[in-house]
Amino acid sequence: MAERPAVLITGGDHQGLAALRCLARHGIRVYLCDHEHSIGRYSRFCAGFFRAPPPEPVEPYVEFLCTLADREGLRGAVLLPDNDQQVCAMSVGHARLSQCFRTSVPSWEIVQHAYIKARTYELARQVGVPAPHTWVVADEDELRRLDVSFPVILKPSIRDHYYPKTHVKALRAETPAQLAERYREMARWLPPEEILIQEMIPGGPTHLYSAGVLFARGRIVAGIVGRRPRQHPMDFGHATTFAELVELPELLEYAQTLLAAMNFYGIAEVEFMADTRDGKFKLIEINPRIWGWHKLAIVNGVELPYYLYLDLVGEPLPPLVRPPKPVQWVRMITDVPVVVTEILRGRMSVKDWWRSLRGPLAFSVWDPADPLPCLMEFVLLPYLYWIRGF
Repeated sequence: MAERPAVLITGGDHQGLAALRCLARHGIRVYLCDHEHSIGRYSRFCAGFFRAPPPEPVEPYVEFLCTLADREGLRGAVLLPDNDQQVCAMSVGHARLSQCFRTSVPSWEIVQHAYIKARTYELARQVGVPAPHTWVVADEDELRRLDVSFPVILKPSIRDHYYPKTHVKALRAETPAQLAERYREMARWLPPEEILIQEMIPGGPTHLYSAGVLFARGRIVAGIVGRRPRQHPMDFGHATTFAELVELPELLEYAQTLLAAMNFYGIAEVEFMADTRDGKFKLIEINPRIWGWHKLAIVNGVELPYYLYLDLVGEPLPPLVRPPKPVQWVRMITDVPVVVTEILRGRMSVKDWWRSLRGPLAFSVWDPADPLPCLMEFVLLPYLYWIRGF
C-alpha cells in the first residue's frame, strides 16, 4: 500500500501545533517550517522542522517552499498555513505552489475578500449579511464632515500592514476630537484607503462568536460555532483565551452565504458579534485558515485539519462524531492574566471565572502525551511577548 501524502504546516504556534497533533494521530507524517522560533518544533509528533524565510516578500518565500518540496521529497504534500501573512503569500503564489503541493489556499482573487476587510464588508453588503456600519474617508477634511454616532473604532483594512508595527488591533474614539487624533495616529502607518472607521458594537467579547468550518464545492462540509467570551487584550483582542461550543445554526448559514459568494475552498473562521441593540449578529472578519482556538472543533469531534487533508488527497470523510458532553477550550498562559485584570477592574468575579472552567477542558498547548511544547512555551514567553505582544 502506498504511503499517504505528508503534510507541511508553515507555522508552529499553538494553532499549528493543534493541527500537527491532530494529523499525526491519524498516522500522517507532518513536517513544520517557520521563520520564528515556535513551540511546534518540540512536539514528538513533528517529523521534521525547517527554518523558513518570512512570508514577505512573497517571491522568495514561495521559491523556498518549492525548493524545500524537491529537496525533502515533499512534492505532493498538503500545504497548510496558520497565519494571515502565509495565506497572503500562498494565494499570490498559488499557481507556482500548486505545481509542488496540494495547497489548501485558493488564489488571491478569492482570498482578497477575506484579507482586505474593506472588501469583506462590501461582500457582506452585496449578499445581505449584517455588518457594522463602516466608513472610509480620503482625508481629515472629509473626516470632520463625517456624521457618526460615538463611540466608534478605527481599524486597519489589512491587519498585517498595521498590527506587526504597533501590536494594536483597533483604536477607540469617544469624541470628534479623539477621532481626529486617532485617525492621525493610524495615518502614520497606513494610507487613507486602509483606515476603516466603524460603529462600535456594545457588549465586548461576551457577545463574540465564530463559525469555524471546512468549505468545499460550494458548501460547508463540517463546522462548529464557538462563543469566545474572553480574549487578550479583553477590549480589542488579537487572541482568544477561552472558547466554548454553542448551537447557532444562523451563523453557519451566514458563513455559507459569504464563503459561497467568494467561491472559497478550505478552512475558515467567520467571526461575528451579537448586537444587543437590534438582536442581529454582525460580521467582524473572515480568517481564511486555521485559527487560534480551532482545537475546540477537534476535541468536539470535528477534526477540520484532518477532514481538509482527506478532501485534498481524495479520501472519503468519516462520519462526524460529537462527544456526549461538549468540551471547552482554554489557553491558560493568556487567560489567567486577562482574568486577573478583569477582576481588578471589577468586571469579573473569581466565582464567574471558576464557574466557566467547571466543564471538560481542553488546553491550547498542554498534552500529557506530548508535554515538551508546553514547557517550551513558558521558556519562550519573553520572546513571544517581544515578537507578538503576548
